[in-house]
Amino acid sequence: MHEALLYASAVFVVVVAAVARGLLAKGWPYEVQPATVLLVIIAHPDDEAMFMTPVLLRAAAAGYRLYFLCLSTGNADGKGDTRTAELLESAKYFGADAADVKVLDDALLQDGMRNEWPTDRISSIVGSFCDMHDRLDVLTFDDYGVSGHPNHIAVHLGVVAAHKARRASGKSSRLYLVQSLPLWKKYSGAVSSLLPCASAGGRRCFTARTADPSACARAMLCHWSQMVWYRWLFVFFSRYSFAVDVEVF
Repeated sequence: MHEALLYASAVFVVVVAAVARGLLAKGWPYEVQPATVLLVIIAHPDDEAMFMTPVLLRAAAAGYRLYFLCLSTGNADGKGDTRTAELLESAKYFGADAADVKVLDDALLQDGMRNEWPTDRISSIVGSFCDMHDRLDVLTFDDYGVSGHPNHIAVHLGVVAAHKARRASGKSSRLYLVQSLPLWKKYSGAVSSLLPCASAGGRRCFTARTADPSACARAMLCHWSQMVWYRWLFVFFSRYSFAVDVEVF
């Protein structure tokens, strides 16, 4: 009986490992033209590491040049300068040059749960940055912003407004949205990384996974000032450390 159980367990592990390797072997779902920029738009330094690590690694491997646009310094606790420097280190981890990182300190876009960020201001900024590049796609939050943070949601609204305006003027680019998840899926870690994405609103979606389970932790270590206990828990138990579901808007 023991031998049968051990054999069954071994077979299970081998099958799961084979499935995982097959899933991880999948590349980017679209062809990436040479010199195409992926403009990663976030609200605060560390958003890219906490919520986007697998998709950023996959995008870079597919040939995208990563450009980070952070709409605030994350100065809610008076650490804006420190957090800005940390984002530069994180971007370097993902393969981006310091010249491809822009952190804003706009009076209308200050970090804070109670600070309302104007959609038109964000849309204007994003539109200007998009116009700087000939070949460009965009990655940002979906309409819940993963954590429900109002600054994340404001970024989504502003980016979508800019995307629609550009599309109306004949400028085409893909908009990728990091999908928010139900709690059970969000905090089931590596186990749920084998699950496929669920389409939202009829949009196409795909899952970007990383074969390196330590990648998110290493990216987050660049943001040492933010590594309080609950962020350690997030790194180890969140699906976002292992796989990111992406909607194509």
